Amino acid sequence: MPAFFVAGTYDVPAGARDMASAAARMKEATYVELRATHFAQMEQPDVVHQLLLEFVEHVG
Repeated sequence: MPAFFVAGTYDVPAGARDMASAAARMKEATYVELRATHFAQMEQPDVVHQLLLEFVEHVG
């Protein structure tokens, strides 16, 4: 099952290191780290939106 992880470098509740580790253990995972906090989607909405569109296009 494809999975997509977007992590913020400065995210404390869901740390980038943990997210990268989870993605690395999945066969079909994509991992992207942004210079952001836990609220990457609010800090970089255009980037997150584009990444999600690309992911949906890839798996659709």
